[in-house]
Amino acid sequence: MSVAIPEQAIPAEAQQDRELERIAASAPCHCLRVRQAARAITQLYDEAYRTTGIRATQFPILMVARRTGAIPVSKMAEYLVMDRTTLTRNLRPLEREGFVQIKSGTDKRTKLISLTEAGRAKFSETLPFWEETQRRVREGLGTDRASRLSQDLQAAVDFTRAA
Repeated sequence: MSVAIPEQAIPAEAQQDRELERIAASAPCHCLRVRQAARAITQLYDEAYRTTGIRATQFPILMVARRTGAIPVSKMAEYLVMDRTTLTRNLRPLEREGFVQIKSGTDKRTKLISLTEAGRAKFSETLPFWEETQRRVREGLGTDRASRLSQDLQAAVDFTRAA
C-alpha cells in the first residue's frame, strides 16, 4: 500500500520536477517541443564547432552562400526562415571576420551576400565538424528516425509558409 505524501511535504524543486513532467505528458506544446529540440541540437553543433569560432547559427549562412553564390539578403532570410533583422545580426560577425561580403546589387536597394576566400576556407575548416555532428545525430536517433525528423520539420516549415 502506498502512502500519498502531501504536496507541501515535498521539497519545492521536486514539486517543480513533478509538475514539469505532468506538463510534458498532458499538454505537449508543439512550439515548445520544436524550440527545445532546436536549442538542444544547436548546443550540440555549437560545441562541435567551438574550435572553429563559428556558431551553429552561422554555418548555414556559409553553406548557403557557398552553394548559391551571391544571394540577396531577403532570399537568404526567406530560405533560413529568419527575419532580415536577425539575419543581419548573424551576418555582422561573419562580415567583420571577412568570411562574407555584403554589396549592393544592380538594384541599389538589394544587398547581396557572398562568400569570400576566407569564408570558403572557414567553411572547409568547419565542414568536417558538421559532418561528424550529422553522423552523431543520425546514430543517436537512428537513420530512419533522423530522416523522418528532417522530413517532418520540412513539412512544418512548408505548412507555416502556406498558412
